[in-house]
Amino acid sequence: MTEYRRTKPRDRSERLYRALLHAYPKDFRDEFGDAMVEFHRDRLSALGPRLSAFERIWGLARVWTHVVADLLRNALPARAESILRRIRKRADERTALRETPSLMHVTKEDFMLSSVIQDIRFALRAMRRSPGFSFTVLATLALGIGASVATFSAVNGVLLKPLPFRDPARLVRLQHLEPYQTVSEPEFVDYRRDAKSLGKLAAYNEASAMISASGAGAEPERIRVLQVTDDFFATLGTTLLLGRTFTAEEERRGGPPVVVISHGFWMRRFAGDSAAVGKQIVMNNRPRTVVGVLAPGA
Repeated sequence: MTEYRRTKPRDRSERLYRALLHAYPKDFRDEFGDAMVEFHRDRLSALGPRLSAFERIWGLARVWTHVVADLLRNALPARAESILRRIRKRADERTALRETPSLMHVTKEDFMLSSVIQDIRFALRAMRRSPGFSFTVLATLALGIGASVATFSAVNGVLLKPLPFRDPARLVRLQHLEPYQTVSEPEFVDYRRDAKSLGKLAAYNEASAMISASGAGAEPERIRVLQVTDDFFATLGTTLLLGRTFTAEEERRGGPPVVVISHGFWMRRFAGDSAAVGKQIVMNNRPRTVVGVLAPGA
């Protein structure tokens, strides 16, 4: 087996890459180290000298992203395989000692546990001898693991975790393509009347509102609100803790000014009072009657 050549690195990037290769076991570096360094050089050479500063930075970022991904994907399994080989070798030596008549007096200590302890001691001594390299490897692993956890959290929240509604697989969101993304009220009325493939169709509009102070010690509060149609809650399958949802009469322009409040707002403004339904709050200088309170998490 050819020894891993320790030629002088061409630049800082290659010096750092060679340092990261020490995350692999020695026998792995001896067999593949030279090829991996050449492949890293080819990656950097592929960027080309004619790129702009931004394109070169972006290219370097992609190269090092691949380096970190390769390290996480290959270095840890290779290191684990090397440790397992050493454990198996020690186990074979223990079996050979037991089968040798002249060595039957050897104590029956756990050779496997001893091997693991020796590997841990060796790793700690190596880290103490090269603190800079140890810090680089640990920082790289921490960044890679952190990025992987953050990516999985985002993917899980957006793609994997189901929506907190009844029958989330049957829910769809409709909107116009650019530049006419907003659906007007007459268009919505037409869609609700003519769309036969949808069981229910509801509309909403995000806005902000100012809640006036009410009572001693209260302060005005700006909150996020949704202007919705009467069947909005029925479409989502949202449950209420108190009261009811909107009626068709309240949806019409000029209808009674009513609101359905969230559980958090109910706790802040009404201190969890079950008699909040029927009371009024002043929203954007206009009194509105509370007709319902959403359940926690709704």
